Amino acid sequence: MMLLLPTLVSATTEKPKVVASIQPLYLISQELLGDQADVERLMPLGASPHGFQLSWSQRRLLDEADLIVWVGPSLELFIEKVISTRPNLSLDSVPSAIETTVTVGTGHAHSPGESHNHESHNHEAHGRDPHLWLDPENALIIARQLIDHLKKSLNDEQEHARLEEKYRLFAEKIDATNQQLQADLKPVQSVPFIVFHDALQHFQQHYGLMPYQVVTRLPEQRPGAKHLHQLRQRIEQGQCLLVEPYYSAAQTRRLQSEFNLVVEEIDILGAEANSYTDFLLTLASGIKHCLASSAE
Repeated sequence: MMLLLPTLVSATTEKPKVVASIQPLYLISQELLGDQADVERLMPLGASPHGFQLSWSQRRLLDEADLIVWVGPSLELFIEKVISTRPNLSLDSVPSAIETTVTVGTGHAHSPGESHNHESHNHEAHGRDPHLWLDPENALIIARQLIDHLKKSLNDEQEHARLEEKYRLFAEKIDATNQQLQADLKPVQSVPFIVFHDALQHFQQHYGLMPYQVVTRLPEQRPGAKHLHQLRQRIEQGQCLLVEPYYSAAQTRRLQSEFNLVVEEIDILGAEANSYTDFLLTLASGIKHCLASSAE
């Protein structure tokens, strides 16, 4: 779920170039490596990785990168086609990588290896929800991998010590933020809600929120009539509906009008965030506001 090209240059030459596919991975990479590597983001802010197409300039950016950080083909097929022949290390092969159970938006949970009919983001191919950055524990795994791989390219104990100190400080920030959010979200853990796009499983499970209902599991396609009929049977008046800024406003308005829903726009890619913890705090604040408002 993260590809790292082990071609980083020596610390005695120019800084290695790190390219992160999406904003959350860019935020983590920049905070950890920013003064020891040139970190760039591949996708423009506000763009969704679903159905994204690379421009020639973005292809060139990947060609010039010493290190590419990405989620994996479950989310970013447009990258896999360009770098499939390059050496790589995926988090799928890391023993400490965190698995998450997979829900289908009806309150029923599956273990990662259990068979089920679920059309969202090729979960079956990888046994994981690809929106892995929404769990702060996964952010620490990504950070650890970044630090370890950059250390291999830097034959300097002082540089190694600097990287380890950055990881320590990052981990401390994550721990403090996580404790704050556990307390903030506890009052709304039993409040049911709906998501337009099935992307919050890591966040929902980590913070003990209710399993949610889903409008669409494949954001590139409109939800089918049968699914919408079944969804309408489960929606309650005044429920919270969480919507990302990338998807169908028309469908959202119809559901909002029909069921008097409390609608909250959330950005799971953190376009306006200045750091990973800033991203988590903003996301949690929006979710809590929607859940608390619907519970009144």
